[in-house]
Amino acid sequence: MKTLLQVSIIALFITVASSTSAQTQSCAPYKSFTQHLFENFGEVPISRGIEFNGGVLEVLASASDSWTFLLVRTDGLACIVASGTAWEILPTPIFPQAPELNKDEISL
Repeated sequence: MKTLLQVSIIALFITVASSTSAQTQSCAPYKSFTQHLFENFGEVPISRGIEFNGGVLEVLASASDSWTFLLVRTDGLACIVASGTAWEILPTPIFPQAPELNKDEISL
């Protein structure tokens, strides 16, 4: 759950950025990318989320703190959206409970 919120927020920004820079992205079949990232950087998938258009945003990271964001398209190609170092898992946020709604008190 902790990375789901992080990825969701980041995905919003990346989706906007990826739509404007899709021509400059490096894309290849998903298995090729994940195998390359594991063999060369020790990166493995740590979280993922489904975009509204059906694509998947996946975060890969290594024990040595390198990371890569892949956008896996519906045709099976994966595109590098961003990569870097110093990946950090943040503490799990505590979300407040949604208030109970009384249907009698709601006026439209």
